[in-house]
Amino acid sequence: MKREHFHVTMNGEAIDVKYAYNSALRTIEATVRTVAQKRNEEFNLHASEGTKDEGGRYVTGMRVWRSPTTTLVFNVQKIG
Repeated sequence: MKREHFHVTMNGEAIDVKYAYNSALRTIEATVRTVAQKRNEEFNLHASEGTKDEGGRYVTGMRVWRSPTTTLVFNVQKIG
């Protein structure tokens, strides 16, 4: 089976490429923690969705994290 690659973006800017969907989600959570610490704000998950292929594997996903002053929009897209 060919290795899958997932492109992770934050507010439209590329931040990472991961080999598994769950790993991409962990990258998003780590990035949110880093941004929260730098800004001294608390972020809450506002929206979350994912799309699966016919085999039941995720191919795209979206997460929106919000603080009182900032919105972070993350997208995960399977490439290749």
